[in-house]
Amino acid sequence: MSKIAGILLILFGAATAFLGIKEVHQPSNLLTPYGAWSSIVLGSLMVLAGVAHFRAPHKSFLVSVPILLAFQLHVYCIALFYDVKNLPMFLGAHVLASLLILVFSYLGYRSSAMRGATP
Repeated sequence: MSKIAGILLILFGAATAFLGIKEVHQPSNLLTPYGAWSSIVLGSLMVLAGVAHFRAPHKSFLVSVPILLAFQLHVYCIALFYDVKNLPMFLGAHVLASLLILVFSYLGYRSSAMRGATP
């Protein structure tokens, strides 16, 4: 289950970083430079956390929680910049995806903790 969470984190992180890179290289003036660079940094952190799910699921769950909270705040700010028309649905979909990632990550964390507790 932790690998599924890792794949989802990598996908969301890559999309977030791509959004920032696209804005830096082809400015459409929808994001501020700070918003573009923070998208790149947050996306990179999400990709690294996703890769960590393959290596150490017990630690990456704990890292995923603050990263996904920061992602939710970032998605809200980006939605305001892009003037998303259906804001509740947009934010609800991202919250649902983040909760799904956390559930899969927790299940991987729990199974790795159970394997480590019993020889």
